[in-house]
Amino acid sequence: MSEQAVILHVRPAPAPDGGGSPPLADRLDRPVRTASSTDAALGVLTETDVAAVVCDHAPEDGLDGLAALEAIRADCPSLPAVLATDEPDGRVAAEATRLGVSEYVPRSEVDPADRVRELVRGARAPRCRGPANGNSSETTRRCNG
Repeated sequence: MSEQAVILHVRPAPAPDGGGSPPLADRLDRPVRTASSTDAALGVLTETDVAAVVCDHAPEDGLDGLAALEAIRADCPSLPAVLATDEPDGRVAAEATRLGVSEYVPRSEVDPADRVRELVRGARAPRCRGPANGNSSETTRRCNG
């Protein structure tokens, strides 16, 4: 049996809510890999199969979730993606929509874990696969869907 594809959570090193809410991994029934930068997120995409991504948009904490989403979309355009902010922000929601986000989630209204569960439910969810032929030095990622 193959390993379950992970959820990639792109968030600043300190959690945007100061660590007040449980980690995403505690609220999902599948493995979660965390990356604290766009480059680190792209690295995870080269190493492992990813079922979906959650990008926190927390520019005050040094993470531009929109930039991370844009870079991830360039490699895996059909990978389910959630962009999360602490509070609703129309400008961020509009830009996320332009970038092809699957869901925009203000944490004050919806738990991102709930949206991710819905996005990856079912066997036909697109996912971004790690390197072809199992060669971890290869940077080519493949997205199926």
